Formats: sequence, structure tokens, C-alpha cells
Amino acid sequence: MAGRKRDIMAAAELLFGRSGYESTTMAEIANRAGVSRPTVFNYFRTKEELLLALVLDVHHQTQDKVQALRPSASDPPAAALCRFLSVYSETSLGHIDKRTWRHVESTQIRMPESDFVRSYDRFTLEMLNDFRHFIDRMVEIHSKAAILQTEPIARMIFNHWSALFVELVRDDRQSVEDHIERLRGDLEFLVAALIGS
Repeated sequence: MAGRKRDIMAAAELLFGRSGYESTTMAEIANRAGVSRPTVFNYFRTKEELLLALVLDVHHQTQDKVQALRPSASDPPAAALCRFLSVYSETSLGHIDKRTWRHVESTQIRMPESDFVRSYDRFTLEMLNDFRHFIDRMVEIHSKAAILQTEPIARMIFNHWSALFVELVRDDRQSVEDHIERLRGDLEFLVAALIGS
């Protein structure tokens, strides 16, 4: 990624975390990045487009991490699923703060037909597909899991993770560790119910 574009995105990430998405101006982002305001607009037409670029960057970083994960025969299925989904939570909140994620989540409700939401939905579908491929690999190594139809199972578990992630970003008191512990417990219960492990 071009140096200036990266500097602008880093400045936005910092300022969104410090002041909040709504309160941060493009002029402040330009100042923090050490570029002119017109330079920011050369790369990003709107603040929303800049936020989408940050979300896309996090998405790519997350994809690189999860696509490198491989389940093993020694991993209990619930633990492997939790490890995979935890990457989404940890990487997302490692780069974009809770207040900014709240803005992202509310945009999906307020502006469902926007370019932002359509792009975000594509990222979400890619995340779900990565998760399903991980489950497919688990099915290959865990004979007990062979009874599962992976598509609906992947969608159900992913949607549950997504709901827990929304709870996490809504609650400033909840830590990522608390979120992962809740996810782990839910997955252990669910996997035991589905495959009798």
C-alpha cells in the first residue's frame, strides 16, 4: 500500500479510537498524517470510504491469519472452532476500537442499501466461507463430525459469533477475553449437542 495512503489510514485509526468516528474530521486526519486535506480526499472521497478501507484492511489481515489455521486430530472440535473465531474478534478489536465498530454496526441498520453495507456484506460472506472451509477440514479429520452438513452448521455458528461480537462492542466493560470465554462455553455446549462429543 502506498506510504501516504497507509499514513492516512493509520492516522484515522488512531483518531477514531481517541475521539470517535463521528467527532473526527478529515482535516484532523490530514494533520495527523502530515498531509494536506486535499491529499486525503485524493485517496478517500469521504470519511465513510476511509472507514471502509480500515475495515477492509482488518478483513485482509484476519483472512491471512484464519486461512493459515489448520485443525488437527488432537484438537477438540469446540476448541478449534473457538480458536478460529477468536482470530476475528482479536484482530478486529486490535485495529478498530469498540466505538468505531458500533458505528459500523449501526450503519448496517441505518443504511442497508449503501455501498458501505454492500461492501461490508461481501467481507462477511468471505469470512463465513473461510469458516465453512475450516469446518470442512475438521470434518475430514474428525469422524464423529462426518454427520454434519457443514453449510448450515457454519452459518449458525458464525451468526452466533457475530451476535456475541456485537454484544462485545456494545459493552465497554466486556473484555475480548470475556467474549472468548463465553464463545468457548457456547461452542462446547453446541458441539456436544450436535455430535455427541
